[in-house]
Amino acid sequence: MSLPRHTLRWPIWLLCMPLVVAGCGGGSGHDGHVHSAPPPPPIAFDSAYAMLAGDRLDSVLDATRIDFATSDFLVELAPAHGLLFVDAFSGDFTYIPDDGFIGGDDFFWDCADAFGVSNVARVTIDVYPWGVALSTSSPSDAGLICRR
Repeated sequence: MSLPRHTLRWPIWLLCMPLVVAGCGGGSGHDGHVHSAPPPPPIAFDSAYAMLAGDRLDSVLDATRIDFATSDFLVELAPAHGLLFVDAFSGDFTYIPDDGFIGGDDFFWDCADAFGVSNVARVTIDVYPWGVALSTSSPSDAGLICRR
């Protein structure tokens, strides 16, 4: 049996969700209907980065999202010591520290989709001078960062 053509445009997650029937008697499930709670809102995750002064940081804000078609990322509090550019749909961001800035900076953000608004998450960025050894996730990548 093939599906009518117009049903193929629905998102896959929508076709796989349990049926929600309104007005079926209290949601106990004893009335023969399947009841389901709506999906939860997204969850935003904190993150931390280390970078060198004069460089730029490119990364992605990390959140669980169910409804990618309507998700939005929003900066709640901008960084104090640099420029921040955020793609509101994808969560891609670029941070550029102010000239001569060395130290810690941060910004706060959240995201929303059709199911609600996430918690507020924090991105912490430590900006180091050239010549400082930065630790990385891989020991083979660690080393002294030399002058340009």
